Amino acid sequence: MQAERETILEKMAEEAGRELHQLAHPTWKRKAKSAAKRLLGRKEASADLLFWPAGLLLLGLVEADHLTEAEDYLDLWFDRGMPVGNPDDALAGAVMLRLFERTGKERYLQAADRIFDYLKRCRRDPEGAIVYGQRSRNDWIYADGAGQTCLFYSEYARITGEKGREAISLAERQMSLFLKNGMDGRSGLPYHGYDEKSGVKFGIIGWGRAVGWLLLGLSGESLQEMGNPEITARTERMLGEILERIREDHLFSWQLDCLEGPADTSATGMICYSLLQMKKTGNSEKVKRALEQAAEKLFSMVSEDGKIGQASAECTDFAQYRQQYGNYPWGQGAVLAFLAGFVRSRAAGS
Repeated sequence: MQAERETILEKMAEEAGRELHQLAHPTWKRKAKSAAKRLLGRKEASADLLFWPAGLLLLGLVEADHLTEAEDYLDLWFDRGMPVGNPDDALAGAVMLRLFERTGKERYLQAADRIFDYLKRCRRDPEGAIVYGQRSRNDWIYADGAGQTCLFYSEYARITGEKGREAISLAERQMSLFLKNGMDGRSGLPYHGYDEKSGVKFGIIGWGRAVGWLLLGLSGESLQEMGNPEITARTERMLGEILERIREDHLFSWQLDCLEGPADTSATGMICYSLLQMKKTGNSEKVKRALEQAAEKLFSMVSEDGKIGQASAECTDFAQYRQQYGNYPWGQGAVLAFLAGFVRSRAAGS
């Protein structure tokens, strides 16, 4: 079984590399689609090379030890002058910190410094939470942004030591604010986002990828080691609710309460990868069993050419979640990261 799973991971990593290439070099079909969306005033794909779909693919490739594909893609970003323009670029920054750790190449640490400086300049709401749409006219806070920035801050603190002391305080602050303002009091699950000024929470409760983003931010080693009592208490409640919403097929739905609706491999990959990284939680027998069952199911869903399907499409705004499923970069990257990490952890006996 081990050899078979490693073969599947190789195929998945090769596909992730192809999907990264497509992000950097869009086909004419994709360009035409973007032009049509622009004319209709609809949201189009970002040209930012570090945007979150690329971040998840990069995470998957590094977890699968396919560093060359990740580095080749990032070469393009360095060649273009290292532009940083979205809080979402933080996930790719966290991956570059891991590449610095693995390769010793100073350029990845310099890139992380650049992203850290960008985040310091980002517009914030009155409480200090980083606003997701930096060019928008609102102060909305998204689970996406909170999770990605917190993971970056946590990794930056872990790897830079004394230099990163400010970063862990920033991670703690960003996560504390979302857990205070963006959660549903009855279920303990997150909304997609909130507006601190009005007190309004947006999106649906328990959207799968929102849960995945928050857990990804909470999985950072430095943030875990802080042991903030408030964060710990809210996290433990959320984890209990999440584990109660595992489907009969051992996956998670696009919206966690929709147990008889479509499964979402992107949400499942993000949630399971994060649980695998959370040392205290990940060592419980209930979590171990859930991860083993999810891994077995996901391995069985990978196609011959290494693609993972059944990922939900990109959401276009709060509460606008298209019920369209297929192979998408965020599903490929998240599931690859989880399965590669799972196989490695089991080989190590943990």
